[in-house]
Amino acid sequence: MLPRGFYLMAEKIGSFSSSNQDGTKESNFNIRTPSGGLPVGPLNFSGNYFSGSSERTPEALGMPSEFVRFMQEKGTPVEDLKIDESSYNVGIAAYLPGKVLPEFMEKVLRPEKVNFSYGQSKQEVTTPFKESIVNTNRQRGIGGQGQILRGMFGNNAPKASFQYFEPNTSDRMYSGSVETPVGPGILSLSGQKSFNEEQPDNYNARLGYRINF
Repeated sequence: MLPRGFYLMAEKIGSFSSSNQDGTKESNFNIRTPSGGLPVGPLNFSGNYFSGSSERTPEALGMPSEFVRFMQEKGTPVEDLKIDESSYNVGIAAYLPGKVLPEFMEKVLRPEKVNFSYGQSKQEVTTPFKESIVNTNRQRGIGGQGQILRGMFGNNAPKASFQYFEPNTSDRMYSGSVETPVGPGILSLSGQKSFNEEQPDNYNARLGYRINF
């Protein structure tokens, strides 16, 4: 049996647990990359995986033993409630050096980082009356950041970032920001807009200025 937690460089990256008591059996396993990801050259990989299962007897669900016995005698046995679920997420970030694009293009946009993420989840439920229910979902996102208008501003060029993310199959989110040196500080403009198939769109914007002492 695996230990309840195992570690990499003093950081907990996974665990396994199981129990069986009072008519309920459960087991869970999860593992993930360290909080800073796994760097490989200019790339950084991140991700996690989870798998779990549970089983509960009719009595553990609160059904009287008499009812369970009655259904058995009627030819409709009441089974255990079973739930199996799993999920995973992966992410890749690429840190780009200069001269990725032709020089005339980098005077307008010089990319510094691009990122991508994808994940899926699945849950399978078998009810006490043998009904099967399957739920699936997925998430995905893409984004990046870099300097813009270097041809005009040189090393003081504004930095821009953009992210697109779908946390599930119904929601979408766009976010972006621009930061530029102004005097002794940084002027920033950021915004986010969310879309949902069944709810009104939601958006916000923020203008700020900060000085680093």
